This record gives sequence, C-alpha cells and structure tokens, in this order.
Amino acid sequence: MTDYLLKKLFVMQYSPGERGKKVNGRRLSTFMYVEEGQYRYKSDYVDFFLNEGDAVYVPEGAVYEYMVVSSRTRVIQVEFSFEKRGEESLHKFSEHPTLMKKTENNLRPIFLEMLNNYFTNEYITVSAVYRLMSVFSVRRNDCGIGRIEPALRYIEKNFREKIYTSYLAELCDLSESHMRRLFSKFIGMSPIGYKNSLIVKAACNMLLSERLNVGETAEALGFVDIYTFSQFFKKEMGVSPKKYADTRLK
Repeated sequence: MTDYLLKKLFVMQYSPGERGKKVNGRRLSTFMYVEEGQYRYKSDYVDFFLNEGDAVYVPEGAVYEYMVVSSRTRVIQVEFSFEKRGEESLHKFSEHPTLMKKTENNLRPIFLEMLNNYFTNEYITVSAVYRLMSVFSVRRNDCGIGRIEPALRYIEKNFREKIYTSYLAELCDLSESHMRRLFSKFIGMSPIGYKNSLIVKAACNMLLSERLNVGETAEALGFVDIYTFSQFFKKEMGVSPKKYADTRLK
C-alpha cells in the first residue's frame, strides 16, 4: 500500500439508526466490524449476511444495499480515503463489498486498536488500516471471490457474446469444476446464470429507459431473432418482453 497516502480517517463505535440504505457510489472506503447483531449486504455481484464477529470491506465508489436484520446491533467502523501517488487503482483487490468471516480471521483486536488510539496515536490507527487492507487483500485474492474476478470482469464486458466456461476457468487459472464451485459460492449462480442476469438487466433498461422496441432490443443484445429473445426473456422474467414493457410504461 505504499502507493497511497491516507488523507481522511474516521473511526467510530455506534448502534445504527437507519435500518437499511441503498448506496449509489460510496463516498469513502470503509471497514466495519459487527460486535453485536446481523447485517445483510447486496449488490449486483454479492449477497451475504454479516454476523457477530464478522467484518466487511466496502470500497469507495461501490454501489450496493445494506439492511440491519437484528433489533440490537453495535459496530466499530473506520471510514477513509487515499491520495493516490501512482497510477494503480485503489480497488486493486475489490470493487464490491467483501466479507471476512470470524472463522477466517479474528479482526476484533485490530478494530479495537483503531478505536482506542484514534484520538491519541494517529500512527497506530493508520497502521491498523493498512493491516486490514493487507488481510482483506490476501483473503480475496487467495481464497475468496478474487479468485474468480477475471471471469467476472470478462462476463461483464462480453455478456452479449457466447461465453465458454472452460475459457473462464483458464482466465482464473482454475479447473472448470473449481471455478464453477467458487462462482456458486460467492455469486449464488453459475457463470452462465450470471451472464443471463446481465442480459436481462440490459434488456429491461433498453425496453424501459431507452424505449427500444422488442426487435431493437433483441438486435442490440445479439440475438438471432425476436422469437429467440422473447423466449429467453420470458424464461428469465416470467413474462414476454412486450408485456413487461407495456405493463411498466403505462
């Protein structure tokens, strides 16, 4: 993390007042440790529960939703931002909320260290933030969702094209079966299921926001004809694309 200078830092311990929120681009990066209670984090890429003893990293700019599930909740949270010195992206290990289970690493001592030294010893507090960045980076890249990050990025850029899971496995340097298992564990669906979800999301946007007709949408998404697209859309959404658009544009 020597390419970055920590320029903003806030540490707090609190019980949340809001029961949930949709965040469209987080202002500051954050680490949060749950001392009591349960949260749920959702985005287009992840969906997980955060229980007592668990921690989460959410990068600056992330788009996601969180919900406070339990009636009693208390957390320790640090918010921060970096002044970039080089050209490397700050989100070099994560662009989405990342979970660290208590069973994987007990992070409570680091959070308490930050909390107890926030007003008295800036060096210790800043050092603790870098340690958390290191722990989460290793976890994500070596044994977590980071192992399938190349496949995720490839699908997101090429979901209009035919995608082979064997090629995705090569991108991740994993066997095809291992890549499928990790996809199911962290994304909650298969690689092809994830691709289809992006197609449906794009189709809904074209039909509603861009006001394209069914034929134009089918062509833009690379379908051979309207019939094939309509069958696909109905299978995924339960209604035809025309009915979906007509119902929501009234």
